[in-house]
Amino acid sequence: MENHNSDLLTAIERADVLREQGQMVDALHILQAAATEFPDEPEAHYKLGALHGRLEQTKLAESCYLKALSLAPRYPEANNNLGLIYMQRGDLNAAEVCYRTALAERPDFLNAHLNLGGLLHDVTRLLEAEYCARRAIEISPTSAEAHARLGQAARSHGRITESIVHFQRAAELDPKYVAARIELGFCYWHLGRHQDAERQLVSAIALAPDSLPAWSNRLLAANYTLGSRAEI
Repeated sequence: MENHNSDLLTAIERADVLREQGQMVDALHILQAAATEFPDEPEAHYKLGALHGRLEQTKLAESCYLKALSLAPRYPEANNNLGLIYMQRGDLNAAEVCYRTALAERPDFLNAHLNLGGLLHDVTRLLEAEYCARRAIEISPTSAEAHARLGQAARSHGRITESIVHFQRAAELDPKYVAARIELGFCYWHLGRHQDAERQLVSAIALAPDSLPAWSNRLLAANYTLGSRAEI
């Protein structure tokens, strides 16, 4: 059994290296062979599914995750990734079950807290979404996304000044976090701090020149800032 697991681990490590080098086809061949050789190992199917996901082969990824979960129903990563597929498909109830199953098995699973929190925010279960964001920060205080999610939750409750603190922290942790800067721009605009709003939106556009939300929010802010319209 130890040799069996060792061989699978070696195959997965080789595939991971190839994937990081951008050699997706070679990595895929290794993981397909591993899933065939070790059909009763959940990790073999999960890893194959994750690579299919990277290649945007959603149906194949889903099939692999379901196979992994047939062997290990509480597999956290497989549940989390399957939840993302269900979320994209609009099956929010199934996605929530997946995220909560992942968290039942691994309560400190950062990505599952973030994904569940995003789902709960989308369906306006705002207190639960805020809890997920706070829990995510407890797990990973340096997660920019976790701070942004808490900012989003605070904004949804009308706590704009508090939300600015969280979005600022997200932008500090990840200076290239475009969404955090757009959110900051919106919050500053809401408070009447139009120059501050424009600064954040200009920064967002510099990072992502094709960002429609950044441009549309800047256009809104420009209505309240002298000289900005001419620049746009």
